[in-house]
Amino acid sequence: MRTLITSMRVCPLAMCWISLILAAPLLAEEGKEQDKGSKSGAPVSYYKQIRPIFQSSCFGCHQPAQAKGGLVMTSHAGLLKGGESGDPGVVPNHPEQGTLVSQITPVGKEPAEMPKEGAPLSADQVALVRRWVLEGAKDDSPAADAVAFTPERPPHYVAAPVITSVAVSPDGKLLAV
Repeated sequence: MRTLITSMRVCPLAMCWISLILAAPLLAEEGKEQDKGSKSGAPVSYYKQIRPIFQSSCFGCHQPAQAKGGLVMTSHAGLLKGGESGDPGVVPNHPEQGTLVSQITPVGKEPAEMPKEGAPLSADQVALVRRWVLEGAKDDSPAADAVAFTPERPPHYVAAPVITSVAVSPDGKLLAV
């Protein structure tokens, strides 16, 4: 019996399928939990419902490193501020005044302007974002997700940072660490 167990090999692809089959009920419950706020009278949660939509559809192009249109969607403050147009991205309680809802909403048979790359948001997702704005576009992110360091509050190091490489330009004016 021992030789049978040790000589048996499990195909990695089969293990992936088994994992997916076992995880499917858990994933379905998680999806139901996210939708619970949208179908009940509970307010829409930015952190649990809206932010995941933006993460999957918007953060690729609207992040600090690559803020297309000048819009940074990785923070609640960035959403309120808006982009290059000068118009706010989100105006709490007024979805028609901010640019975000109009950009993600299809008009007639025309697809929505955003996201430009990837699949458009579903009608349920657009309705959820619109409802979140109507409810005041509140940020319910946990305090642990807040930016811990600012120019006024820089990090305090107890040890010197680790330097893995150093390069000096040929003229000696630039140092890359």
